[in-house]
Amino acid sequence: MTILQYILPILLFLGAVGCAFIDVKQSKGLIIGGVTAVLLLIILGFDIYLAAAVNGEKKQLAAEVKERLVWQKRSVANLQTILATFSPERDKTTREMKALVNLGWTTNNTIFNESFNADKEFKRLIEAVSPPKKPVTISNLPANIDIGIFKLAMTEVGHLVDIPGEEEDFDESDEDAFEEEEDDEEEFEDETPGLQEANVMFYGKAVRNSDIKLIAYALMRSGVQLRMLRPYKKLTKDNVRSVELDWSKLYKSRPPITVKSIVKAKSFKR
Repeated sequence: MTILQYILPILLFLGAVGCAFIDVKQSKGLIIGGVTAVLLLIILGFDIYLAAAVNGEKKQLAAEVKERLVWQKRSVANLQTILATFSPERDKTTREMKALVNLGWTTNNTIFNESFNADKEFKRLIEAVSPPKKPVTISNLPANIDIGIFKLAMTEVGHLVDIPGEEEDFDESDEDAFEEEEDDEEEFEDETPGLQEANVMFYGKAVRNSDIKLIAYALMRSGVQLRMLRPYKKLTKDNVRSVELDWSKLYKSRPPITVKSIVKAKSFKR
């Protein structure tokens, strides 16, 4: 089919040249000219059809390649997650979790329940939304989560994690969590090098609502208790497509945001 795209224009050219030698003053010449013109129109139409068909095939092939790349990225991320569970550090964590169960912890614990719910919504949302055109950069992760597992989850959905050293109706408390920040000056902990825990998540103006939810779910399923989701106070070209975690005394007494409230949120303040 691709060869025809080169042959048909040549035939059109030869037909056009041949028309120059037809004597249209004679009836025979008119017939030949008419037939030639019809043939040229047919060839031209077929050439246009071929061009459209080839273009469609290229678009379909590009879409298939993109889909396979997304699948491949997710498969690699899943494989890395599985491999990560076999590390000595993960074995130690598993033993400690079993020890907590022996001490009386159950899955009825609020933190556990929210973690399971967040994981469920995270997986559901991945299947429902399209991959981002541009990645969101997530920074200042707290030390009380497994940053490696979180990074793999974000890689799966097309986002980047900046790790230093590497290259129903809303409840009243939940509704307040999506409001713009108060006029009071906020106090953030900076006494220790690195964030130990986080309770507020900042997001840039260009971060999609679905990506805000995905990142919040991934954090919550890792055990982070977010108490505020809000846009950056000052918009810059560097933070327009970024998410940053922090801890603020201003929000420490606020109830944690629930998975249910995030699910119901149709949009976030900008």
